[in-house]
Amino acid sequence: MAQLLLAPLLMAAGALPLWAGDAGQAGSFLRQEVSARGAAMAGALTAATDDAGSLYWNPAGLSRLAKPELQATHIVLFEDTNYDYICAGLRTRVGGLGLAYLRQASGGFERRQTPFDAPTTFSIAQSAFLAGFGAALPLPWKPAWVTNTKPVELGAAIKAVRETIDTYSASGTGADFGVIFRTDDRFLLGLALQNAVAPEITFVRRPVSYPRALDIAPAYRWRFSQDAGALAVLRLSKISGRGWSPSGGVELDFKEFSFVRVGMQDKGMSTGIGLRLGNTSFDYATLLHEMGLSHTVTFTQRFGQTPEELAAAIRKGIRKLSRSEAKRLAKTYVLSAENKLRADDLPGAIKELEIAALWDPENPEIPKRIEEIRSRLESALSRRIIDASAALARKELDQGNLLSSRQYWRSVLELDTQNAEAKEALGGIDRRLSEDERRSAEALQAKGRELTAQRRRTAILELLTRGRMREALVKAEEAARMSPEDPEAVALREECRKRLQESLRSRLEEVRRLAGACRHVEALKIIESVLADDPGSAEAAQLKTASIAPLRKEISPETRQKLEKLYYQAVELYLKEKFDEAKSLVQQVLEVDPASESALKLQGKVDAALRIGKP
Repeated sequence: MAQLLLAPLLMAAGALPLWAGDAGQAGSFLRQEVSARGAAMAGALTAATDDAGSLYWNPAGLSRLAKPELQATHIVLFEDTNYDYICAGLRTRVGGLGLAYLRQASGGFERRQTPFDAPTTFSIAQSAFLAGFGAALPLPWKPAWVTNTKPVELGAAIKAVRETIDTYSASGTGADFGVIFRTDDRFLLGLALQNAVAPEITFVRRPVSYPRALDIAPAYRWRFSQDAGALAVLRLSKISGRGWSPSGGVELDFKEFSFVRVGMQDKGMSTGIGLRLGNTSFDYATLLHEMGLSHTVTFTQRFGQTPEELAAAIRKGIRKLSRSEAKRLAKTYVLSAENKLRADDLPGAIKELEIAALWDPENPEIPKRIEEIRSRLESALSRRIIDASAALARKELDQGNLLSSRQYWRSVLELDTQNAEAKEALGGIDRRLSEDERRSAEALQAKGRELTAQRRRTAILELLTRGRMREALVKAEEAARMSPEDPEAVALREECRKRLQESLRSRLEEVRRLAGACRHVEALKIIESVLADDPGSAEAAQLKTASIAPLRKEISPETRQKLEKLYYQAVELYLKEKFDEAKSLVQQVLEVDPASESALKLQGKVDAALRIGKP
């Protein structure tokens, strides 16, 4: 008897409450608007979706995820029914990933074994786990009116659903697919097929399949002004066994900070508002139905900054030109550097950090990070050369060119003396070569090494002639490391060390002479050059402290603030490659505060840029 009384509920498994147009259809809880933005615009987000919620609206929209985000929605429906949805999205190099969980629960249903029994209550719950991926793709050919470089966005989502009615439960799996076509930044056309692979659940005996649902939706964006814009969306929906159902909505935004939304569908009229404060968004929507109001609240939290946001923060910081803003600006460049690191752009990361050091010269962590990345860059470059040489060696060996392959493997060993593959390959090649061929190969290899070593020696000697002792020593140490058996390379390395030490001693003597003559500003410039060549010099550090002390002046807070602005303006000009103007401003700072370490360092960079014509 109990089963007979529950039969109508079992047939309506997964349905929305009875006010909904989809009532009575299995899986209709998956047609509920799962975000306040979508609810306010009548669920017509098939083309316009661009956040973690895209996993539900149209998985193709995951391709537009700009940063990691979390989103949570709570919906208060009628008749003791609540709906919750939580999702997360992550941007990858090739597209966007999404995960989500949703649950609809209704309580207060009555049950009797016989018409004369006192009623007992039970509940109904439906839930689903979803996972999906979306990516944007270019077209092999596209007409001139399509300006988007990757106009086609494709997405797919898999889902596992579970429904519970009192003590009965059933589960199934399915999949959704979607596509969005974007001609430019204004027009979009979306298509989503929900339950393309339909979940099938079985309560008691008879299986029930979720119906397929097709959404076709255009959307159009336009800007009224720099601060105001609008988005119009339409949607035609068709569920298996039913006719086409239209819906649509409009969203107005002001400075992408506040939003007003309105929509219309067969269930009724909806309205909503939204606020976005940086990476945090709050959205609210209400659906006006003949049975009353339903309320939807969504909270979204994003993380990090996009390149566009970083550029905007940089422009804003430069305009303000204060110490606090400069430090925030430095953090922005540090974030930009970390983004470049994630993209394996090590040179770009170093450049961003060097700029960050100019904006926040007192931050000791930035120079440390620069050195770490430089070390990684050197290792990466060496690894790439080794990999490239090994690939060429394998190719030549496959083609039977033993001598060429041997030469490449020898190059690998010069860079990585413990490379097991190179040693094994060389042994195999030598066993296959005749004695004459081996001698010829060794002679050819020796000649090549000599030519390379000669080019290195020429470059090192040129650096010594130009007084760039530190650079010469770095290259000489590299040459000696690569050719430890070459006596000339070892001798040149020792010569560079000797010349650098002599130069350092000579400069330190000059510093002491200038300090004795109270010419501390000139002494500081030379000390900076010494520390650039020998950062760990304790003597240079002591002389720097001694030279700075007499230059310390009592500078009023107002003057100090003006000097800071002059310095930041000089940094801005330096970054714009206006070196003469930057030098003039730096000199103004040093005239008032000759002990300014940040200005002295910037002056060194400006002077170097003027010598070679670039920063």
